[in-house]
Amino acid sequence: MYGLETEKSDSSAVFIPSSVEVIEPDCFNIAFLNGIEFAAGSRLKTIGDSAFAGVRIDGVLQLAEGIEVIGRNAFYDAFIVDIRLPSTLRRIEAGGLHITIYYDY
Repeated sequence: MYGLETEKSDSSAVFIPSSVEVIEPDCFNIAFLNGIEFAAGSRLKTIGDSAFAGVRIDGVLQLAEGIEVIGRNAFYDAFIVDIRLPSTLRRIEAGGLHITIYYDY
């Protein structure tokens, strides 16, 4: 499980260690992030409900291979430039990818 106690590779991105299997609901709700980085060999399987709801991610969000479930409203109302889904994804709960794609002109 992963909560707000995060390891960060720098001040603008959240680093998810390889030992994390679940990102808890509401974990990073309404945070401004320049990115989310997943450690090599990530064991992440589930992104919890509303885990990244309302976040702003400046850049490409590449979800880690191994993720199987994106929870209800996990990225609800998130502002994301580009998102790449893993081939291992099996289920997206209702509203899981209800995102706003924005463009920087």
